[in-house]
Amino acid sequence: MINIISFALDYIFYMFIRRECLFLPLFTVSSLIFIKRDNNYYIKTIILGFIYGIFLSNNYLLHILLFILLGIIINIFYRKFKYNYLNNILLGVIIISVYQLIILLLNNLENIIIMKNYYLINLIYIFVVTCFRRIKE
Repeated sequence: MINIISFALDYIFYMFIRRECLFLPLFTVSSLIFIKRDNNYYIKTIILGFIYGIFLSNNYLLHILLFILLGIIINIFYRKFKYNYLNNILLGVIIISVYQLIILLLNNLENIIIMKNYYLINLIYIFVVTCFRRIKE
């Protein structure tokens, strides 16, 4: 039930906030903490990541993998620490930080790859132009 509410809140806030904003509401990501950890926990995170990716970011495969990773981090955290309010707050900060960090790194990696392709195309163009100049001379 909390996942439906958090997803609805994310969707409402995404309509009013630009996607480039650093402080996006991540209710659905933080609601992973409150999903009951049972045998179907990872299936629930996969479904939630798929729905989140389809409706909010159009990168469903990325969000499926991210939500699985976050689910693994949550399980490891709760194996080492008890389940209480302070640990929930600490885990919420950790989960949101990891999510934002991975998204930031992937976006920067995408920009670097685009720039490398741009420079590679320019180098090929310069090489072809200089070769044709030498052939004409």
